[in-house]
Amino acid sequence: AFSGPAIQTGYTFPQQVERRQSLNVVELEAIEEGYPANVPLVIILGLSNPEISPTRANNVWKFEAFSLSSGTDVLLNVNLNVTGFKIFGEFSGAYVTGTVLSPLAQNVVGIWFNLKSPLKASLETGQTSQMRLWLPPTFQPLPDCGTSLNLFSLSYDVGRELVKNPFPTTISYLSLPSGTYCFDHYDAASGQWYVEMTIEQEVSYGLDFAFEFALTNPLRTPPSADNVWRFETLQNDVILHLRRSVPGFDLEQIKEVRVTPSDTTTLLPLHRLEFYIMSDKYIPGGSKIEITAPNGFVFTCAFFSTDDGLANTTTCYVRENNIAEFTMDTSDPLAPNSPFRLFVYVSNPEFTPQQNYWNFRIISPLAKTLDMRDFVDSFDITGRLEVDIQATFPYFGQLNPLRVVFVQSTILNQADIGNELVLSGPDGFIFPVNCTDGFRLRLSNQVEQPTSNRGYDVGFVFPPEGMTCRGYDNATVSIRFPDGAGLLRNNYTLEVDVNNPGYPPNSTTWSFITRIRNDQEDERIADANRTLEGFGLVELLPMRTSEGSARQSAVLALLPLALL
Repeated sequence: AFSGPAIQTGYTFPQQVERRQSLNVVELEAIEEGYPANVPLVIILGLSNPEISPTRANNVWKFEAFSLSSGTDVLLNVNLNVTGFKIFGEFSGAYVTGTVLSPLAQNVVGIWFNLKSPLKASLETGQTSQMRLWLPPTFQPLPDCGTSLNLFSLSYDVGRELVKNPFPTTISYLSLPSGTYCFDHYDAASGQWYVEMTIEQEVSYGLDFAFEFALTNPLRTPPSADNVWRFETLQNDVILHLRRSVPGFDLEQIKEVRVTPSDTTTLLPLHRLEFYIMSDKYIPGGSKIEITAPNGFVFTCAFFSTDDGLANTTTCYVRENNIAEFTMDTSDPLAPNSPFRLFVYVSNPEFTPQQNYWNFRIISPLAKTLDMRDFVDSFDITGRLEVDIQATFPYFGQLNPLRVVFVQSTILNQADIGNELVLSGPDGFIFPVNCTDGFRLRLSNQVEQPTSNRGYDVGFVFPPEGMTCRGYDNATVSIRFPDGAGLLRNNYTLEVDVNNPGYPPNSTTWSFITRIRNDQEDERIADANRTLEGFGLVELLPMRTSEGSARQSAVLALLPLALL
């Protein structure tokens, strides 16, 4: 609150100034000295604010400077259009929460507010007020706040299920007055949407009001500085109450989703995919898991199965070629953070789809989206890679020179940067980190010299100089071609050393891929064989010999000759 004299002047004013006030007019008369030119003059006024700001046209201040030296008022300077300030009431509290936090989902938003002064309106006098909510950038309200879909509600549903951050249940929330209507608007100047409610009855102060309306979530959560709401109440287009920077909510997706292929060969009719899904929300029994594949993939429910995370009574239904629905058993709800896997067969397309992403929805029995995740990375469709892997020393715990014979179906273009061969074995095999000096890549038929008929020009040296081998101290090794070098379709042999585990590995399946990997496109797989049957390991036993028994055998062998 203001304290001190009603009119105070700054140090640049003359020493003696007579101060007069009449209603909204203030006069300052210099007694002995004049007011200096081109010097800022500061006046501090103590005023009582009106109940509501004047309209924009009337909210102006007027400044006039007169001279009385001639005995009459002579106007010297004037400014009759100084924009005034707005009078704002306050919100005691203003809060927002969302029911569906997934990107691009339809979301019912809860609003809770409390005023410090009443918002007046009356059906008898026809006086109305408005409440305006400014949404963060990229959020968009449904038409008329979702009224046609019964998603705009004057009251807040305290018992709504699956809301991650509900308002406190210990508060008795009041509904907005009946007859309140909600409309959506777009402000081109700010590029933001807002909703405006027309209120025909008074909203009292000091009480907790809450209601709901619907909007569409954006693809991504706005930056923290922009992810805020603004609450306003208005009367005659003049703001009565204002609360800036009301914290918004962050968008969330299905906590974890993984798509694991088993064979990415082009046009493969039955490709077993593994979908790993874990949501941090409660999923009631009877819910559906909807999976949308990139265009070109074709689902089939044949051989469908799940792991222990879902009941074996889960059903599969192909709604469209690339859309499959999996319905959970009604008696099989999932608690938050309960992982599960779906094993589904698809037909691979001929080529990698241009929009190569998977989309996931978890839909409640009431057909409401509980959780979702879009743009889950897929995998490249690859050519067939014929591979034979041979172990030359398959003994536990020993260094094993491998011989990998392969014929690829897709060339590695020499114009591409980062052509690589990648060999991966079961867990337990270890490729040394620096293996450049211990590997060899050659044409399988070394007797024939490269000719133009076999794809390489006469005189071409293979392998090209500058190839490198890199292990990762695990079961994977990569062979990288130098820039400007590639690999034509042919029969090749790769020789590289690996350390065998000292125990039987859990699997004998290896994988071998050809890929392009660089900073521009990250990774693009050309050909792949991920179901390559490897080899078994055996124990290396020492050969036991006896020099004495060998000599005795030699003597016995000569005895018959002596008898003859």
